[in-house]
Amino acid sequence: MRDEAIQSDCIIVGAGLVGTILSIALSSQGLNITLIEREKTETQGRRDARSLVLSAGTVGILKSIDAWSAISSACTPIEKILVSEKGVLPSVTLKAIESGLDVLGYSCPAYLLLDNLRKKAFTYKSLRFLDGTEFRGMRLTKLGVEADLYSANSVVGAEARLIVAADGANSDVRRVSGISVDKKNYREVALVCKVSVSNPTTAMALERFTEQGVLAFIPVGGHDYVSVYCLSDSELICVKELDDKAYASLLEERIGGRLGALQLVGPRYSYPLLSQRALSLCAERLLLLGNAANVVHPNAAQGLNLGIRDIADLASLIDCNVPDIGCEQLLSRYTKLRHKDHQTIHAFTDSLGGVFTSKISPFITVRRVAMLLASRSVVFRRKIVASFTGTGAQFRRSS
Repeated sequence: MRDEAIQSDCIIVGAGLVGTILSIALSSQGLNITLIEREKTETQGRRDARSLVLSAGTVGILKSIDAWSAISSACTPIEKILVSEKGVLPSVTLKAIESGLDVLGYSCPAYLLLDNLRKKAFTYKSLRFLDGTEFRGMRLTKLGVEADLYSANSVVGAEARLIVAADGANSDVRRVSGISVDKKNYREVALVCKVSVSNPTTAMALERFTEQGVLAFIPVGGHDYVSVYCLSDSELICVKELDDKAYASLLEERIGGRLGALQLVGPRYSYPLLSQRALSLCAERLLLLGNAANVVHPNAAQGLNLGIRDIADLASLIDCNVPDIGCEQLLSRYTKLRHKDHQTIHAFTDSLGGVFTSKISPFITVRRVAMLLASRSVVFRRKIVASFTGTGAQFRRSS
């Protein structure tokens, strides 16, 4: 039996970080939002072992929609990033203070970000949240677009001016709409685990280029870090055979002993690494955001930050006084507005992965020249910082 269609201004499919933040941004503009999530709330998020890095620009956007206060207490500041290559001098330290910033960004466990942001979203009376609800299809109507939703063996319709797909890399909405993707498999995985160290640094993340892959340590408070090791599929097979003590010893050695003795304090999780870009950001009455539109290599921690810049630009184009937020003109303007940022980040992260992991002689030379230049030039370090902090991004409210 089909229930009467739910009416709203915008349907957001996917209540992960990007979908939830978008719901806050649009609800704060006075729009009525229907937020759809396939998983039940109590089962989602806790399995995500990652610690995500929010750039300085992203923090500015979250402050502008009054979402930062909901997560700030769970975040750890990062003022410096130490970049090094095993067996090669010099190392490079990127410092917020050199670029006139208080911090380069903040780290926070992914599940805490999601929990706290959802609490903020649910304070808006104009937001309807449907979890345990699956998106199955959509059709155009006289007023806009209607989504077919399945929940508890019943069919629910939801009608709005616009559907936004924020349902991740394997987006059901993108598939149903027929939008293809350009995909690159790096044949690598990110091996993630939480560790405790005997010699923590102060507000500093570490990134180390090893023969096996890129190794990062992200501070999450006190003596705790999240370790992210990007490894080839074949290298992962060898590493997964190590017990916790042996893997901790391997991490100690490959980070050059900079953090002292390491101890694993949580299970290891692996995530496949790929690059993926939707060949179109929109269809009629439909827009793709976040990982539904773009998936990038995590080497510069740009994925979530890129998605939040998507939100800032979309929210800046939408005004509650606009009669039709799903009109072709608005979607076209959004597509043009986001093109350069998407293209730049894909090129930057892809080339970074190639240059800093390649064993080919010319790439090794380029890598070491870049490291040498960065170690000696404040101007060059400032350019690097500007490229990943996104300090120029902002949410421009319509007047």
